[in-house]
Amino acid sequence: MSREFPVSEPAMVYPGVTLISQESPLSFKRVSLEANDITDKSNPNRIDFDLKVFQGFEDGIDFTVGANSSLTLTLANAEQAVNLVYIGAEQWNVSALPLDLTGW
Repeated sequence: MSREFPVSEPAMVYPGVTLISQESPLSFKRVSLEANDITDKSNPNRIDFDLKVFQGFEDGIDFTVGANSSLTLTLANAEQAVNLVYIGAEQWNVSALPLDLTGW
């Protein structure tokens, strides 16, 4: 599954983003992330990240999780950020957070 964050003017910060897997470890690959983007995988069942996206660029994270795992996406400022998050190859807008990604 891939998650890309949209282009922003001049910069948009996505702080306190977390992917949590209940049953199995997550693995991920950083996509177009710069030195100012932070990813933390110290817990094998979660990925914490803060991304700063500049105009004309996209930041992303490709991640995988076991087939029978439940997976949740959360943001620290969910009410303010929900309209700024898009998910999947089709970049669907997220209507509410936390978002249950189980079975996607």
